[in-house]
Amino acid sequence: MGRQDDENQRRGQSAQDEWARGKQGRVKVGRGKSAEWRTTYGKPGGTAKKTGAGETKGRKTYAAGSNVLDRKKYGTYDESIAGGSRADDPRNWEFHYKEPKAGAVGTSRGKGEGRTNPRTDARNKAQRAARESGKSVYEVKKIEWETAGIKQTTKQSREDSKAMGASRGTSRVGQNISAQKQMAERRRGRGSAQRGSGPFDDAKTKSRSRIA
Repeated sequence: MGRQDDENQRRGQSAQDEWARGKQGRVKVGRGKSAEWRTTYGKPGGTAKKTGAGETKGRKTYAAGSNVLDRKKYGTYDESIAGGSRADDPRNWEFHYKEPKAGAVGTSRGKGEGRTNPRTDARNKAQRAARESGKSVYEVKKIEWETAGIKQTTKQSREDSKAMGASRGTSRVGQNISAQKQMAERRRGRGSAQRGSGPFDDAKTKSRSRIA
């Protein structure tokens, strides 16, 4: 069992090293009998790039009266990152991966084994970060996404209410006229109360006239 684990570990390390070197190829160097084939390594690949899915920046609030069908649907956080790449999900190591700087040197493997590739070291570091903090970062980003959605919905509701107000004629002038009407109605109500125009006041007036 131990040998099998060691073999699997070696295969995994070999696969990482191959990934770190990039796409392999062969090129013929020299001419004639002295010519030889050499292995070449192209641009390193296999690392997913972030697409911006799951980011709260850039949420748009549409103008009052705009077409609802033309508005972007944001959905849930999980739906957003599902539409991006692996690097958009904090639970994946690609999210934490940082490309090493030019001229970076890998760590020493051990006696007589040379050094690791800087990209391999960067990947190992990203994998540790994903295991240790990936889930907590995911939860925080999910909360941020939901909070941003609530704020955006509130702002959009304000804009939409402006359009509703304009369609009903409740502009500033219309609001002033409405306020004046309400004030006049209150005054009329107070005046009628003072004159005793209520049903009980009429009854009192009639009873007094009979006594007299």
